[in-house]
Amino acid sequence: MLLLDDDESFRNALAENLRDDGYNVAEYTTAHEVPPLAALGAVRALVTDYDMPGTNGLIFADMFHAAYPNVPVIMVTSACTKSLKAQAAARDFVSLLRKPIEYGQLYHLLHQASVVAT
Repeated sequence: MLLLDDDESFRNALAENLRDDGYNVAEYTTAHEVPPLAALGAVRALVTDYDMPGTNGLIFADMFHAAYPNVPVIMVTSACTKSLKAQAAARDFVSLLRKPIEYGQLYHLLHQASVVAT
């Protein structure tokens, strides 16, 4: 699982919950920190914030989806505007959750997308 969020406390809490449920999590603060996508190997899901320094989560999701077309993308954001909702809806590979989220919401989406812990 690839996790991108510049909010350290949110990212750490989410990563801890995911690890407690058996997921292997690679955490990054920005898209620029992520190794080249081709070098990542097997990725089961991407969870990304929308509003981050540099490349926003939607642009990164597009790049990620081009490299991993069958891997689900879940975007979390506090900037849940009508425009962003429409942009996410146009990309059927993106699920959008509004912050603050409860971990159960994410867990449910992962299981709906058949992303199980390793």
